Amino acid sequence: MINLGLYDSIFFDLDGVVYLEDDLIPGIDKTISEIRKTHKVGFITNNASKTCAEFAEKLTQLNIATSEAEVISTPGVLVESISTQLPKARRVLAISSSAVKDLLLSAGYKIVTNYHEKPDLVVNGLCKNLTWDDLAQASYSIANGVPWWATNLDPVLPTIQGVAPGNGAIVALLNVVTGKMPLDFGKPNRLIFDHAVERFKVQKPLFVGDSLGTDILGAQNAGMDSVLVLSGNTSREIWENAKHDYSPIAVIEDANGLIDSHKI
Repeated sequence: MINLGLYDSIFFDLDGVVYLEDDLIPGIDKTISEIRKTHKVGFITNNASKTCAEFAEKLTQLNIATSEAEVISTPGVLVESISTQLPKARRVLAISSSAVKDLLLSAGYKIVTNYHEKPDLVVNGLCKNLTWDDLAQASYSIANGVPWWATNLDPVLPTIQGVAPGNGAIVALLNVVTGKMPLDFGKPNRLIFDHAVERFKVQKPLFVGDSLGTDILGAQNAGMDSVLVLSGNTSREIWENAKHDYSPIAVIEDANGLIDSHKI
């Protein structure tokens, strides 16, 4: 049984942990409601297709009342980092969702759409309507030395039908074209975990995720205990083949197992 009393907060990944596309993992709303009675609860996602406010709205519609401040996504961490790491940057070529572009615009950056506009930075995040020209303009810029930042390197996105291409698949395509790799701001980079701990003012968090290479490894990198759920990216077979490389404190069928005695 998982001793939640050892922790002052529980952070959840979203895709594959709380929901699959628009379908809630059965029972997880009641589980999170119960955990909130004793712990701070937050959500940490690599998914850059929505704003934190939009993720909060989606969770609320799925019967998990959530405020914007309770969601931490990689685009927010990325945009905050531009001012410190690239203080002279003003023009950004963003091959990303409108959510990321809106965040950049609100922070005072100009969105450009092609290499001839001399971007100071290329940002890419999950976007489901990219065109060949979007990818070509990013390739020209990256190949000619423009810094390249990615919201995450997740290769796949879990859906009801199975796994679909994630932002990492776009990164892989650009890597084949340019021979370069971006600076990654998503899990397993510990930056987003540190950001969550600072925002929530907690000392002993537990992270719940479905992906070994991002969620569980990221928690390890941040010195944070983790629980692996098998409701998303990781099957029991994948876990059995990879378990020697990761150290979650427990492996459970889904996040409802946090308050149940059943553990694999």
